[in-house]
Amino acid sequence: MKEYKTLRVSPEDEAECIQEMETFGWKLEDSREIYNESEELVGVHGKETVYGGGLLGGFMQGFTGSSGKQQVTVQTRTNVVHFLSMRFSRDQSSKNYPEIARLEQEFYETPEGLMNTFTSRNRPSVVRSSL
Repeated sequence: MKEYKTLRVSPEDEAECIQEMETFGWKLEDSREIYNESEELVGVHGKETVYGGGLLGGFMQGFTGSSGKQQVTVQTRTNVVHFLSMRFSRDQSSKNYPEIARLEQEFYETPEGLMNTFTSRNRPSVVRSSL
């Protein structure tokens, strides 16, 4: 019987994550890079530019029915989602499994495990499955 963990990690944390998971007997089964960009409209601003005085300004105002030009500025923001989805497995039938699982649980309950490790920041989901 195997158990699985799936983690979402930033690409910069990939090597650290794999190393930490291997410490507790996990093997990387699959890794997929997810990258998505989307744009959202933040605002639209209009500004009228005056033609000016004199003969040309008077002529343009009479010609266009306006005293100037309309300038429109559109502001957008680009949102980027970029992470790795990494799936790990571990065999529960290995002879050292109970001890390794206990040590892993103890490690993540310590301040060092909670504050300084990769997986504690991401709290992986564990799924048990028989294969």
